[in-house]
Amino acid sequence: MALLRRVWFQIHWFIGITAGSVLVVIGLSGATLSFRAEITDLLNPIPAALAAPLAPPALLERLQAQSPGRRIASLTVFTEPGRPARVGFAPPPGERRGETRFVDAATGALLPDPVGEHFFEFVEELHRWLLLPRDDGKPITGSLAGLLLLFPLSSL
Repeated sequence: MALLRRVWFQIHWFIGITAGSVLVVIGLSGATLSFRAEITDLLNPIPAALAAPLAPPALLERLQAQSPGRRIASLTVFTEPGRPARVGFAPPPGERRGETRFVDAATGALLPDPVGEHFFEFVEELHRWLLLPRDDGKPITGSLAGLLLLFPLSSL
């Protein structure tokens, strides 16, 4: 009985150290991602609106004229004065995601990426796939979730 208890303790300890250390990284990166909008807004203050925003159809026309050959999949406009609109382009053939860009709602000009976007892309890849290629990272994070189910059972 004492031998079985020591074996289970070692299994419980191994699962806890292995899964726990990686899950700390996943938890901290997830907490960071939950404040993505607030941090991005803090790093990129909204300038005072100098001109009235274009109506969505006029904005779409200007965007399509600037980006010939690219299909616009979505356009998000905001009621807050001076806040840029967001345009989502359809993905090119063979890709899963299209590009998302911010647009000056008054002129229709594409804006540069906001400060902090590359950081949050890195954090999202860390959180979802542990910075591994997607096909390798998905089963690893899924296995860790399965280990979380075994962890309480090994403590019994």
